[in-house]
Amino acid sequence: MYMRKDVSHLIPPFDENRIRFRLNQTIPPDEKDRRLIDRIEELDNQIRKGSDYDTYEKLALAIEDESETGFKKWLIAKGFEDDPENYIRCPEIYLTFVYRYMHDDPVLLKSVSARYIIEFFEDFLLRKVMCEPSEYLYWPPALKLFYRFLHEKGYLNNPDKIIGQIDKVELYFIEVLRHQFS
Repeated sequence: MYMRKDVSHLIPPFDENRIRFRLNQTIPPDEKDRRLIDRIEELDNQIRKGSDYDTYEKLALAIEDESETGFKKWLIAKGFEDDPENYIRCPEIYLTFVYRYMHDDPVLLKSVSARYIIEFFEDFLLRKVMCEPSEYLYWPPALKLFYRFLHEKGYLNNPDKIIGQIDKVELYFIEVLRHQFS
């Protein structure tokens, strides 16, 4: 005989006051950052050309690994006041979704539509990542920080549009979490 125990979790909004930097200046890209951005742009070109997945899979995997290292280094260099470990793994799963998941149309990191951002948060993330419900709250802020990182390193001219899309989805995502875990 098995006994099932139901647990209900409180899902509060993420405390945006946790996102603070001691250093408010731009960190120019170093050689590793430039290599990461060059690889992302190369992958974007492969996607635009409609290359076969097998052609760019190795490049996509390398980008996922390098992005975690570069993102963590950037957070530390900026004097990020929260624990970077709570944020650095989020972009890897997001990059997997953007570049290695089947979409109806081509998707590039710099131009992910609101439709796909919603799909990422309400479906892909919850199916692919097992963690405590409160840990999911780090994902929207982590991706906003990741887009700021990409902007500083020269991949994006202006991250505000995509950050704004993530902001809009964040409240909806909290409701999805509440429904899922309450």
